[in-house]
Amino acid sequence: MDIQKQFTDRIGSAIVSTNTQLPFEPTIESYKLWEEELPILNLQISAEILSDAAKGLLSTNIKAINKFNLAEEAMPCLYRLYLVCNQEIENAKLPLTKKQNISSSTLISLLTNFGNVYLDIASSKDFLSSETIEQGEKKQIFTDSQRGSVICRAFELLGLTQFLMVKIYMIPKFNFWNPVNALFDLANNLDMRHLECTMLSEHNRTTIENEFKKIQLLYLSFPNRFRQNDIATIQSILTQQVNEILISQTNNGSFGFYVDLSTSAPANYLPISTSTSYKTFFINNEQLVSFMQSDKVIAHERHNFIAIHSDSPVLTKKVIKQLLSSWTTKHARQSQRQTKTEEISVYPGFESIIKAILIQQNPDLYKKEPSTFANPNSMDIPNLELLPIDNQRRHHTVYTDSMANKMLKASIDDEFTTKNIWQKKHSVKPGAKGQELAAQTSDMSKEGMRFTINNNNKALLKTSDVIGIQLEAQPLQLAIIRYINNSNEGSISVGVELIASGLQVASIQSLDDTVASKAAIFLKGTHSNENIDTLISPVFIENTDIKIVLKKGKEKTYFVIERTMESNQVFTKYAVSIQSNLG
Repeated sequence: MDIQKQFTDRIGSAIVSTNTQLPFEPTIESYKLWEEELPILNLQISAEILSDAAKGLLSTNIKAINKFNLAEEAMPCLYRLYLVCNQEIENAKLPLTKKQNISSSTLISLLTNFGNVYLDIASSKDFLSSETIEQGEKKQIFTDSQRGSVICRAFELLGLTQFLMVKIYMIPKFNFWNPVNALFDLANNLDMRHLECTMLSEHNRTTIENEFKKIQLLYLSFPNRFRQNDIATIQSILTQQVNEILISQTNNGSFGFYVDLSTSAPANYLPISTSTSYKTFFINNEQLVSFMQSDKVIAHERHNFIAIHSDSPVLTKKVIKQLLSSWTTKHARQSQRQTKTEEISVYPGFESIIKAILIQQNPDLYKKEPSTFANPNSMDIPNLELLPIDNQRRHHTVYTDSMANKMLKASIDDEFTTKNIWQKKHSVKPGAKGQELAAQTSDMSKEGMRFTINNNNKALLKTSDVIGIQLEAQPLQLAIIRYINNSNEGSISVGVELIASGLQVASIQSLDDTVASKAAIFLKGTHSNENIDTLISPVFIENTDIKIVLKKGKEKTYFVIERTMESNQVFTKYAVSIQSNLG
């Protein structure tokens, strides 16, 4: 079959013309004047206007070579908008704000529309045709360099789309992988896999094969498990090491993955391959794995903190371990994820979890005692209670903007009446300030689960925070929020990793008892398959002259901190050991 027809048959139906009018005359000079009028400081509006221009290029009946020149002229503007959007969502708390969500969605549409322009150019009859010039001489309409640039630019736009999507934890679907495989198949048939092209950044050069390998290996890393900064670092490592990743149509036994270009599926692990297609390519990433195991990529630990500032991309040992498990063997869950709908209780934050644990031990702990006043509605002086303000001790409370916002959100459904002001009925539910959220699971496994909560509770949850999960007739479990997304029904979808059950409350006390104690969560040694007792604290413990007290009935067990295991913006985890001489 003709090379061009194979490609067009696969791609043609995916390129949809919307009959959008081109907002400028189809000349370079006209485009430049039009671009100068773009409100470049407004990311959303500029991206929308430029995206409509891409739709106009698809709909306009002009020569493919002219369409290519106009698209290339627009690339610097597109790349500037991409950098602004990428910076805007960098380290953004999830779920994204409405503005961030609209900006990222608009930019993904912009990248997709211009990607379709390049796919349309590659599908045109002029792409591989020649034209007759003076004296009957034939000349290619597109030079080999321009053909390579079309395919390479389409790949680069697909790569930017993928990277932006995984940073906001979206998963590319079928309509993403079909053009990826079709483009590489076209490049292979035209013997252009190794043709060098200038990237949009203009500081680097790349090849079609390298862009293909980066897209496949980023997918194989299962990036939805990592934080945004780690995803960006993984991408940087792939860019640096992409030449060390080998790809071949011949499997000599050292290849771990395969891609069947005749399908619309991404790369997969070789043991699963039943493909006998002559379009099958094999990927060998042994050199990449060796690099990941070297000291060059490991973030060094200093004074119990992880030093991540480096001129070269570095990752923590924990992230490297997770990454290598995906790049060396098939990544599979330890247990099967099952679709299951169940009502659960969610306790957001440390105070909430700790109070929930205490109430499980003593259900009457936080119940309000009957008032001893004769008339609770009276505002007489005898019915007022004065509490001392002590800036250094337990009566002192600092209300941050975040805490005030949470309290405001929690009171949104309260009826505003005089009765509610003077006769506030405090909730006896366990949790920080009585906070317990009702949620509904969608699926779960032994390692994690997904659940949905009401949109009004969005302010109470944030990515990487610790929460308590209470299933019916099961002990309270500790979990970490891995992602938060807005669902189509207006609720919030939350994905969590389950850490441990069997939670206990420990008290962090100074040796001389001069500082008020702080509560923390104690986990017995089976946590994460390590026989180490651990302590999870919401604050970093700077003072080493402390003791950890674990109380069961009248019996007390004392621990001391051995080392810091993990530290982030939300909590710090310590390895602890029993110290008998502190009692």
